Amino acid sequence: MNAIAETAEISMPPLKTLLRVGGVVCRVDAITEGDKLYLTDIASTETRTCHWPVLRSAMSRGVVSLAEDLAVEQALMVPVHLRAGEQSLIEGIPVAFRTEKALGVMLTKRRWIHALQRHGVVNFNPSDFLRAAIKDVEHEFREICPYGVDALYEAARTLRRNQGDHRSLLPQFHLRGGPGGRRLDPAVERIIDQALEQAANPVSGKLRAMKVHNAVNAMVQQHNSAIAIIQRPGLVIEMPQHPDDETQKRALEVPSLPTVARRFNDRFTPYAICVRNEGKKRADQRFREAGARIRVDHALDIVHYDDTDTAVFLIDPRTNLPWGRCWLTAGVDEHTSAVLGYSLSERPRSSESAFEAVVHGIYPKDPGSPDFSLCRGKWEWYGQHGIVNLDNASYNATLQLQASVLEFDAEIAFSRPHHPTDKPDIEHFNHRVKFEFIQDLPGWVGPKEDRELLNVGLGSAVMSIDEFRKRLMAWIVDEYSNKPCGRDGKTPREAWREQFLDTEPLLPRRRPSQELMGTIYDKLTFRDSGGLLRMRLRYQSTQLEELRKRLGARAEVWVRYLPSNLSYLYVLDPLSKNYLKVPCIEDVRYVQGLTNYQQSLILKKARLMKLRSPGLVQMHEARQALIADTKDLMKSKKLRQRKLGYQVHRAGLDVPLEELSELADVPARKPLVIETMVSAVEDMVADVDDVEFELDEEMELE
Repeated sequence: MNAIAETAEISMPPLKTLLRVGGVVCRVDAITEGDKLYLTDIASTETRTCHWPVLRSAMSRGVVSLAEDLAVEQALMVPVHLRAGEQSLIEGIPVAFRTEKALGVMLTKRRWIHALQRHGVVNFNPSDFLRAAIKDVEHEFREICPYGVDALYEAARTLRRNQGDHRSLLPQFHLRGGPGGRRLDPAVERIIDQALEQAANPVSGKLRAMKVHNAVNAMVQQHNSAIAIIQRPGLVIEMPQHPDDETQKRALEVPSLPTVARRFNDRFTPYAICVRNEGKKRADQRFREAGARIRVDHALDIVHYDDTDTAVFLIDPRTNLPWGRCWLTAGVDEHTSAVLGYSLSERPRSSESAFEAVVHGIYPKDPGSPDFSLCRGKWEWYGQHGIVNLDNASYNATLQLQASVLEFDAEIAFSRPHHPTDKPDIEHFNHRVKFEFIQDLPGWVGPKEDRELLNVGLGSAVMSIDEFRKRLMAWIVDEYSNKPCGRDGKTPREAWREQFLDTEPLLPRRRPSQELMGTIYDKLTFRDSGGLLRMRLRYQSTQLEELRKRLGARAEVWVRYLPSNLSYLYVLDPLSKNYLKVPCIEDVRYVQGLTNYQQSLILKKARLMKLRSPGLVQMHEARQALIADTKDLMKSKKLRQRKLGYQVHRAGLDVPLEELSELADVPARKPLVIETMVSAVEDMVADVDDVEFELDEEMELE
């Protein structure tokens, strides 16, 4: 029997000690405070844990002993799953991750990614080209790749995100800090689990990762405060000890929001989050099963619209100050991959930008516009949409947006959330915009995982929104449209010209009048005192009062508003099908030039000032307070506050109005009321120049 086993009191073996258990030789790689040892099989590199009392009992019975030289030489043979040059890759991996299965996943993915890169693969996006490259490498290796294109794409993204560190390919390695990081304190893990359990209770309200992070922060701070009290001189307090650790004696660090968000996403599914936040009816609508895909045989059958963050900071041309990121909403035809329309906005994910992009995609573009001054070619893509496919988001699934799009004789379909394959054409376009266009522009803040480039993007922001639009148009017309998109090897321009070789794209036969173009639907109820109230602004006219008498004092009516001008509302008379142009009766000095976005910021400031049901004077006070706060925010050292200041500034709310405090006693000046009628006939009939004749009709006219 070994000498260690013969001693009455067996001491704990030091690190790097080799032990033999039958025919297995293992090495002691780590010892924790709780007398837990990590033993690594030096043949298979698999790591297991063992408590010291159990190991000491096994050594006393002779089951475990010191390894002999011959056994060590046999164990040092290269494992079966390791190849030449891979033995050194294991040394930097924590012992807790050295399981045979985990190492096999890491090494296999790394080997296939490197082989594909040597084969010439640069872009690992799932495509037919990647599948063909995998087949070629399989033929070269004479083995089958155990992973599909999606798994290899995620692995390549993970390597790029972690600067090529192969350890990031280990399963669940990011949960322990990632490459160069460390594992969370076990006490912090228990606090996160406790916060997630509290969030799972329906009485806790909506599910938000930020709420869970705030709860974790509060519990960690409470723990640290208790530690500070215990460590006061002369104060002795006994605290219950946890059997696994002694964290009650030391302060804890608050985990970051991304760390808590990863635990949050692992715990709750997107469907469960939607049920808690928006209700089961809305969740069933968003995550409904997709029906049969419509076969696209012609251009304009299905047009996909989606928005993306360009991550480019632009400047305000009036002040030369950075005013935030630019969001691009674009529409791509599924059959030809041509870009039909777009809209640029500083605000993400809004119904106004989606509707603006759809309208821009339907009608032809003016080649003499300054937006196309840098283009060598011509924008040829427009026409009547068959189906407009949008994201199934709350800002798109609104009755107002659907009604506005249906007015152009187009149907609306929604893609499922977390299913980019439902709209691959627009996803491909957004990918090319990010990797072929914006990376060369000044003001680009870099990928989301690289936060250090944020200040670089702010410091290099020199383009205005007009200059960005010109460059974007030049890239779409001259570069994107003249490169094959992977469908039959044709470019979007070639595929489009094949469809419209002898004819021009059709325009909607039914469209709103020029005055109603770009307006958004809404539904309002008459006030008890008469008129309509929208966003705390009153609208009234003589004809509207007559309509109220015919429909009823509490009737609901459909209205349309222009987001860029709240001076008027267009109210639909359900009996005559005419639109009444109803003016706002608030003071002209407040309403003139007021936009929907500006009024929303004013009302938000009024809520923060505890002004409930604000009138004109209170809204003016909120606006003045917003102006004062903006001046302070734009000088703040915090980036978030400066961005908020720029947001208010570019909304046009930093110009003070005339003093309106005296309006509490003095009646407001009535604006010039012009009663106009927009008939349904005018709303239905287009201009004569837009009417398209058939070939036989043209011959008869001649």
